[in-house]
Amino acid sequence: MITANVGRLFVQAYNEREGTSWTAKEFFEKVYHPLFLGREKYLLYHKNSEFVQKVKAVEKSKFKSFDDEVDYRLNSFFKKVEEGYRDDSVAVSYPASDLKEFATTSGGVTDIVREIPEEEVYESWIGAGFGVTVAGGVSILFTEIEVLWALFEGWQVYRLLLNDPVNYKLAGNKIGAWNGQWLHYRLSKRFSPDYDFSVLQDHQFFTDEKDGVIAIQTIKWSLLFVNLSQLLGAKTISAYLYAIGQTNKTIGFVPFQLKAGRSIKAVYKKLFGEEDTQGFSDISFERLLGEDIFQVAKLGTVGLQALRPEKLRDYFKADKPMMKFKQNPVKQKSGESEEAYQQRLDKANKDQVQKKITYRTYKTWMEAMLTRNNEELLDYTTTVAETLHAYRSKATKNDRKNRIEEELLKAGNKKKFIDTIAEIVRDADETLLDQLKEITKTVHLMTPDEFGYFLTLTKFDYAYQDRKN
Repeated sequence: MITANVGRLFVQAYNEREGTSWTAKEFFEKVYHPLFLGREKYLLYHKNSEFVQKVKAVEKSKFKSFDDEVDYRLNSFFKKVEEGYRDDSVAVSYPASDLKEFATTSGGVTDIVREIPEEEVYESWIGAGFGVTVAGGVSILFTEIEVLWALFEGWQVYRLLLNDPVNYKLAGNKIGAWNGQWLHYRLSKRFSPDYDFSVLQDHQFFTDEKDGVIAIQTIKWSLLFVNLSQLLGAKTISAYLYAIGQTNKTIGFVPFQLKAGRSIKAVYKKLFGEEDTQGFSDISFERLLGEDIFQVAKLGTVGLQALRPEKLRDYFKADKPMMKFKQNPVKQKSGESEEAYQQRLDKANKDQVQKKITYRTYKTWMEAMLTRNNEELLDYTTTVAETLHAYRSKATKNDRKNRIEEELLKAGNKKKFIDTIAEIVRDADETLLDQLKEITKTVHLMTPDEFGYFLTLTKFDYAYQDRKN
């Protein structure tokens, strides 16, 4: 039923903007149908609908062209609507014709008994076209007009690409995945009106060709989240999450706290400088942000917590080894060709760049979490890491290194951490005493959650200092 609400909202906005007074049926017939269902390659495949059902041979024999078949299917659909059919084959995201037998193919439904008008059927199709499918197979419906207009623009681009004979391998029926890719591109700084298939290919819209088909990749939800925060500002919006497939899932409404997208970007700028903000836009950086979409749904709200990089959770475990930043020199092997050596060198350099991106992503998120209630803690762990390295540098054996790495950085709680600092104070250089005292005081005032972020972040900064030293 939510699809109809979104469709109704957009038709109203379209009429206001274009100076028309179309009904949902008129919009469906004049705009939506030609874009989505008027060509051999559809934008949207809806199971069991008149647009995908097999046509009887006796009827098909009357067709003189493909346009005849298009008209036949459209008129058959109109007839079903007029005759009062309201199951899921006619209205998108409505109950199946026999809920007892086909319950798993119904989604977004209500148990409230009511009469469904014809207009609502067309609105459901229009609204379904705005579903944004993200990695994990979950779709998101937004109700913000700015977002719907951006998606509407993308519909037309997808249709033009499918109509171009040069792109005959491009898959149809992927409007959900397309909406995600297009919205991310359209709202990003990388957007240029001078785009074509090759430009979109460079922006990773498409998969590699497989079995003669080029599909559209589903995008990670967090990529959209950061860009939406730039478009809509620091407000909270409500989005509807669902999944349509062999079995349908209704996840429900989830608040998107867009302020988090802005704050994480602001933290990055403070940490790494205005001149390097382009690094934040790098898709390799953005792709690391965000938990799995189903984990996000369990949180009940999409904010900073949901933006936690998925692989970062392992580093919160005390026994997780620290990230390695050191790079051994890449030397040419005896008898190795110059080309082979250069390939190894390039790979090693790319690995180092990726490690830097990973470090900055992880650090940015943890700093954002740590400084939500205390701005003074921004980049404080860098100072802590420098202090620990200064303490370690005065040792001739590995006792100080082991004390830091095996005891302090594996402390499971504040008490163990502070107890280990007390041991460090006993043999630390006098110039470090004030810094160590300040660390103890700061940790003492932290909440357990803050301490978790602080300790993990200190591990990363300590390992990064290893590389610098």
